[in-house]
Amino acid sequence: MLAIKESIASVRADLETPDDDAGVIDRSISTVEDVGGQLGKLQVGCCAPARMPLYADALKHLTTVQLSISGGH
Repeated sequence: MLAIKESIASVRADLETPDDDAGVIDRSISTVEDVGGQLGKLQVGCCAPARMPLYADALKHLTTVQLSISGGH
């Protein structure tokens, strides 16, 4: 979870940079995809049913982030 938190923080920092570099957008989308994969792995591999909705909700919000980033791409 710490790696996911750090990845999301790096995306946020990149996107807050006042730079229209297409590389930032591509890198951010790639990182969001990686985070989604990590969350999906946690959701499928999690043995605690109470956590399943948390991962599903996180993936839903991550999809919103990805769509927001790629919308202008």
